[in-house]
Amino acid sequence: MEDPDYVEKVVEVFCNKLPFDIISAGAAADCDFGDKNFKYYAMLESILTNFGRVPVGREPELAAAAVQCPSGRVRRQGVAVLEVWVENTGVPLKELLPQVHKLLTDIIADEVCNDITESINELIAGKTAFADSDC
Repeated sequence: MEDPDYVEKVVEVFCNKLPFDIISAGAAADCDFGDKNFKYYAMLESILTNFGRVPVGREPELAAAAVQCPSGRVRRQGVAVLEVWVENTGVPLKELLPQVHKLLTDIIADEVCNDITESINELIAGKTAFADSDC
């Protein structure tokens, strides 16, 4: 997904097809393959796989939806995208994407996975370099 025009088209298709109310329903402990909405989580995860290569801040609602997704895999991928954007710019999330920073502060108490909580806390705290910020 290196061609910006292609990325733009793919992002547009995903934004038009994904049911944001379902994919951003909030953290859940167990809802991957057996979940009736798994196909939507898989669609979001597939775009996020290369989303870190998308220009910083492009379609932040996709990253915001991802960090609120019931699927832990997708939440991890959403956090990884944010880490890549922050690391690539060297700008803390609070300055880079204030609306996403606020969202993370609002949802952190509901996160059910310790590793995701730790990563979100690092973003909230203003960290700009991450050990595994490859998405």
